[in-house]
Amino acid sequence: MKREKRLRSYYEDRFDYRKNLIDWDYSMNVKDWAEIIHSKLFLWWRQEGIAYEIRDSKYPQPNRTMASYAEGKEKGHSKLKRGYWGDIVQSPYWSIGVHADEQSLYKKRSFQHTKTCQHVAEYNIYSLLFELSAKKRYKMPQEDSEIHGRSFWSGLSHRDVEKVEEEGEIESLQDDRMDTLSTGRAPESGTKRVPQGIKLVLLQGESLEFMRGKKKYAELFHLVFLSNLCLQMLKEPLPELLHER
Repeated sequence: MKREKRLRSYYEDRFDYRKNLIDWDYSMNVKDWAEIIHSKLFLWWRQEGIAYEIRDSKYPQPNRTMASYAEGKEKGHSKLKRGYWGDIVQSPYWSIGVHADEQSLYKKRSFQHTKTCQHVAEYNIYSLLFELSAKKRYKMPQEDSEIHGRSFWSGLSHRDVEKVEEEGEIESLQDDRMDTLSTGRAPESGTKRVPQGIKLVLLQGESLEFMRGKKKYAELFHLVFLSNLCLQMLKEPLPELLHER
């Protein structure tokens, strides 16, 4: 496993004692700056590389999309080495899992946070998607702010939960969260709204090289997101494909 090789290279002889080292890093470098980052979540990410648990299930397969190439030497020859060269120390919680404009996420009981950095990150991402769709600031529903569990919002309001029949199929009750972006609450039947004026195009690295220099694709994209792997293998920048602001 690529990530495990990085960890063994980083810890060296201390690999078998990495749990104690991670606990020391959390106590000295994280806790005083961001208490919302729970020690168990930080430990889990440092050991397993999983920052956000999507559902209660096992994760036996590695995420191969995180692999990339880095220049190095092997037996005196320069070569590109494929591996995991991402972060293994800081964690992704610092970017979207620490700060949020919703103060209820930082409520404490018995001197302990009732939410974690996962709740904060989920709120920030959901707010971003909502604002892109509804063109207004997202406000977390007050009646859903105290729902127990990992999610800050279940996708079903309390009044909808009361209507659930025990004999109904579970799958039929789990509506897609993307359907709720326009209203900030559980969707009504047949009310799906797609963000207007936005078109998402998924491309591979070879496609970008194919479009380069062709008038048909000149200034076609307003915004481009590149993966770590694609960025490293990109030979030239893409100014001719981007629309001028």
